[in-house]
Amino acid sequence: MPKVIILETDYKNLSQNISNILSNFLQKIKADTILLKPNLLAGAPPERAICTHPEFVKTIAEIVEGVGKRVEVSDNPGVSGYGSSLKAARDSGMYDLIG
Repeated sequence: MPKVIILETDYKNLSQNISNILSNFLQKIKADTILLKPNLLAGAPPERAICTHPEFVKTIAEIVEGVGKRVEVSDNPGVSGYGSSLKAARDSGMYDLIG
């Protein structure tokens, strides 16, 4: 049966909380590479909450790498035209943190 986990957190405690949630799950994945697909809907700063927050993606990437997996981050924000991923990543702050 699927589980839903809801917990109150902030960016100061984000790493520990996500690590606790993912610890058992990541050990069961046999693949060497994990794709993280944030929502890069538009090139908007994190404060506007349009895209997945870059700190959230960075935290998950660090946790996944910490268990020996390779991480790739990819999205294709088709709303602004295909091929606009790099611009959206830069404008949203995602590229600076994980680029």
